[in-house]
Amino acid sequence: MPILPENKDRYPPNWREISRRIRHDRAKNKCEVCGVDNHAVGYRGKDGTFYSGEYLHEQLELGNDMFDADNELGHVTISQMPITIVLTVAHLDHTPENCEDDNLKAMCQRCHNIYDRPHRNETRQSKKKQTKLF
Repeated sequence: MPILPENKDRYPPNWREISRRIRHDRAKNKCEVCGVDNHAVGYRGKDGTFYSGEYLHEQLELGNDMFDADNELGHVTISQMPITIVLTVAHLDHTPENCEDDNLKAMCQRCHNIYDRPHRNETRQSKKKQTKLF
């Protein structure tokens, strides 16, 4: 996930090296939640399952029709643009200063967004309450 400008100073100077070590060395270039490969290209099904372009092509060549009458797999259509998986590193306690290994996890964008959603919602609610006070 991109680092917000207002949080940039909260990350250590060697954050790039820490992030790379977690993503490449520890996680072996896979999301530590769903297992999808870093830089994989493909499509997400309605349930979030990742289907690589190679896998879908292979299934179609084998005659396995994974698509319904509208050429859809869940909510993904063949005509949609494929996505590229990019691993990020999440701070499990949402504190950028805490870069201990047990507080960091390599996640694809989808897993990182799902993990961060409750914290983002809480922060949004807190900001709304503060705004109403003034």
